[in-house]
Amino acid sequence: MTTDIYYTYASKQELLDIGADPATIFEHINEFYELADGDAPSLNQVELTPDQALKLIPEGEYCYSVKTLEDGTVIRKTCPFWDKIVDFPKQNNGYCHFRKQGDWQGSGIGMLWDQCKECGLNIDEDDY
Repeated sequence: MTTDIYYTYASKQELLDIGADPATIFEHINEFYELADGDAPSLNQVELTPDQALKLIPEGEYCYSVKTLEDGTVIRKTCPFWDKIVDFPKQNNGYCHFRKQGDWQGSGIGMLWDQCKECGLNIDEDDY
């Protein structure tokens, strides 16, 4: 089965849970990780099959999922492939590590900055 190298904010455990080969997981590759506080997400590099990568992409039309717990607590989980590149102006700084493309690339207006999915994956057609 073919694989590709991805950059993702998925944790090592999340990557192992979807069947990633531990030998292909390289943690903390973002240069500023050590300068950030302990809660900062870590950018990791991993080799995945397309099916494994798809398992990390949230359901719905946005680059995040929202879950409400029984006690009313709302948990928002951002797609581990979504990123914001601070070197670009707001409303042009979204980046998708899955697609390997940012708002400033390609034709048209990118909406990744607003966490609107551009990959088109795991979207329920009944929502439209």
